[in-house]
Amino acid sequence: ALFGQWMGQVHHPSSNAGGICLNPLTKTISSLMIASRSVTLMVRNLPLNYSAADLVVELSRFGIDGGYDFVYVPWFKVRRNMGYGFVNFETLEAAGDAQHNMDGEEWLSGEGKGQIAIQLAETHGLAENLRRFDDKVIRPGGSTTAHMPLVFANGVQMPLAWALAIHCPRYRLEGRGARAG
Repeated sequence: ALFGQWMGQVHHPSSNAGGICLNPLTKTISSLMIASRSVTLMVRNLPLNYSAADLVVELSRFGIDGGYDFVYVPWFKVRRNMGYGFVNFETLEAAGDAQHNMDGEEWLSGEGKGQIAIQLAETHGLAENLRRFDDKVIRPGGSTTAHMPLVFANGVQMPLAWALAIHCPRYRLEGRGARAG
């Protein structure tokens, strides 16, 4: 229900969008998602020791065993994360399922800062997420390899360097993709 409210969706059988009409307030978000064909959700109240791999375990626990291609949990320079993470879902339906299954539930470890809270992120799409986080974490002196984003293709984790080379032109042009991994 919440996800439908975020998207401002109302069922309308004569709609050109498969029975979905978009509220004008969400036109920008909807256009972005249609352009990227994916949607990124921000997952809040993470236990402070969780990595992206831990978030993948939680996704699986809630029956989400694929349908996403990017998982990232930002970390402080100290030994804890910032309390939130990002998951880019390949379809609006997969994101809706994640929101429905996880929002308001408890973390497996029981050490979260509260119930799982899901909200729409500002950046959508694998390439856009890689570009956004590139300057923040994918650089010498940035996060350790354990705190890098996880990237998946067809449900299988791929090396971050490959994803950067495919999706970020500066890595292709400058040959920098091999340094991250």
